[in-house]
Amino acid sequence: MDQADRPAGQAQVIEDFGLAFEDHGMPRMAGRILGRLLMCDPPRQSMDQLVEALSASKGSVSSMTRLLIERGVIERLSLPGDRHDYFRIRTGSMAGMFREHAHRSIIPLLLLERAMEAADDRSVEGLARLRDSRDFLAFMQRELPALLQRWDTLHTQELSTQKEDE
Repeated sequence: MDQADRPAGQAQVIEDFGLAFEDHGMPRMAGRILGRLLMCDPPRQSMDQLVEALSASKGSVSSMTRLLIERGVIERLSLPGDRHDYFRIRTGSMAGMFREHAHRSIIPLLLLERAMEAADDRSVEGLARLRDSRDFLAFMQRELPALLQRWDTLHTQELSTQKEDE
C-alpha cells in the first residue's frame, strides 16, 4: 500500500509518534518507525517498505531499526524463500519499555540521595527540592513492578480468553 492509499491522518500519527519519541530522548525516526509498524498491514515491513512509507533514507531506517531491536521494541524476522529481512513490533514491547525505564530509574534515585548529602543549601526549602524528586522516584521504584505484574496477569487472562473463544 503506498502513501496515497493509506487512511487519512496516518502520516500525521506517524509524525506524532516521532515527536513523542524525540520528547523522551529518542531519535525521531525511531518513533516514526514504531508508529508505522504499529499500524501497518501486514504487521511486518521490509526495509524497503519502511523507507518508502516514511520517505526516509535507507541508512536512517537501518540504524533506527537496529536501535529498536537493541531496545527490545521490534524484532527482525525472515520468511522462507524470501531474501528480505522484515521488522515487526515485538510482543510485549510496551511493557518492556516501562520495565527498562523502571530499571534505569535507580541511577537518578541514587544520584538524588548523594545530592541530598552534598547540597550547599541545607535549609528545609533547599532539601525539599531534592526530597520531592527523590521521593517520587522511590515511589515509582516501589510501585511500578506491582503495576507491571498486574498488567502481565490481566494480559495473560485476556489471551487465554481469546484462545478459548477461537
